[in-house]
Amino acid sequence: MDNRASSDLKASTLLLLALTFVTRAVGAEEEAEVEGPPESQTSDSESETSSDEQEQEGQQDEAAAEGEEADTPLEDPVSEEELSEESEPDRSGERTALTDASNEAPLEEQDDWLKWPFTRRNQEQERHGPHRWMSVGGFVGWVHRPSQTSAIRYRPGIAWGGYVRPELASWLGLRLFYREERLPVEVEPGAFDYGDDTYTDDFEQQDLEVLNIGARLEPTLVLHPRVRMRGIFGWSWLWFQVPYPRSETFELKRTYRSAVQMDFTFGAGFSLDIIENWVDISMDASYSVPAGQTGSAYEPSQIVRDGRIRHIGELPRLQNSVDVLISLGVIL
Repeated sequence: MDNRASSDLKASTLLLLALTFVTRAVGAEEEAEVEGPPESQTSDSESETSSDEQEQEGQQDEAAAEGEEADTPLEDPVSEEELSEESEPDRSGERTALTDASNEAPLEEQDDWLKWPFTRRNQEQERHGPHRWMSVGGFVGWVHRPSQTSAIRYRPGIAWGGYVRPELASWLGLRLFYREERLPVEVEPGAFDYGDDTYTDDFEQQDLEVLNIGARLEPTLVLHPRVRMRGIFGWSWLWFQVPYPRSETFELKRTYRSAVQMDFTFGAGFSLDIIENWVDISMDASYSVPAGQTGSAYEPSQIVRDGRIRHIGELPRLQNSVDVLISLGVIL
């Protein structure tokens, strides 16, 4: 009996210990759930909580700042354009200079319409040099005025004269000129035969003396302040006289024959300032077409031979002419 009692006591004791252990284990788990997650999870949650708190504080600060700005009155509101201007460098001086330069040209152009046409704008003076009122000078050159027949030929001769050239504009000049020419004449046998009046005499014909007065418009292109090219469009009045042919076998009733005509001229030339804006030299080549040719030189003439009146033939008319002139002028 004693052994059985002791064994029961041991068994009840062990059962009590097991129940106690189980009870403590369950209580520890419940305490762990109540206290929270482990330390790592706790730290993460703490960091997230702190960041949320910082964001909330920043939002609160921004709201407070906006409230202060709303409460404070704006004395000088600044626009986006002013901010952009403040960020960019100050170029107001450059803009003012450009504006002044753009406004000067129209004013000068308006003034030019009111002034004498010889004046030119400041910009043109900078490009083309000082203003030129006119140039005055002389010229010499070669001229060829062929005849309409081969029996009497007008050979190439020389021309000389003077001119005045006012400048209407920087691109246009007007040349007024006086010119004289001497044209040699070659005569073939029988050149002065007229109808039944034939001659075996050796005639000697003196040079044609030509006088030419006219004007030329000269559009000008300024290549350089010292170099210019120009076109030529002109009109001139021409008069010439020539002595009667000479011969020992007849007597002349008159001493000279003459004629007049008009020439329409076109050509081109260039000029070079030897001394800039003081002295220039130029060369012109032109072609002329005659019109309105009349005069006693183109009509038969009476002579006295062997005591009776006879006739000699007329001179041939001048054809289209070509000339090349070299001028030297003083610029005013």
